[in-house]
Amino acid sequence: MPQKTWVVGEEVLAADFNSYVQDQVVPAFPNVAARDAQWTAPPDGALAVTTDTNQLWQRIGGAWAKQGAGQYMGNQYSTADAPMFPNTGYLLQVNFTALAGHNYWCHADVQLGVASGTGGVNVFMRIDNTTEICARSENFGLAAQTLGPTVSLSALVAPSAGPHVIGVLGSASADGCYFQDGNLVVIDVGM
Repeated sequence: MPQKTWVVGEEVLAADFNSYVQDQVVPAFPNVAARDAQWTAPPDGALAVTTDTNQLWQRIGGAWAKQGAGQYMGNQYSTADAPMFPNTGYLLQVNFTALAGHNYWCHADVQLGVASGTGGVNVFMRIDNTTEICARSENFGLAAQTLGPTVSLSALVAPSAGPHVIGVLGSASADGCYFQDGNLVVIDVGM
């Protein structure tokens, strides 16, 4: 029962309280942990605010999703060296829940390196590990353990509503090329 028009003198009965009142307010919680502990089974469509970050949340498909344009959806920073020959799994990844009709700005900076010789490196950004949304190739020759170029990737995506992952992967043409460090950020830029 999503909505009811009350008339003067009509009582709010206990049976009506949760359906008509409790589940239709926007409660404020001090943080995500308090929200999850105090509201263990919210219905899909429910809204909540966490006051530590002033973040509006909506329950979609049984999970909480951040709401609002310009919302920071997440990032990953890594300094773990990873060989790129012949190819890698995710070097960086951000899991997020997309809203219907929203666009998401994805940006990654990846620092490359070469242990020896000449490197030919490809860096890809994919959504859900299936669709390539941008790619960049670099060729360089360096001495042992030297920093290579920083590769930047940016893309605007409009995924379907629901959970997704944006990932950065790589491949190299020769042994000795490696991922040195990087950062991936996903931001909801609205409709």
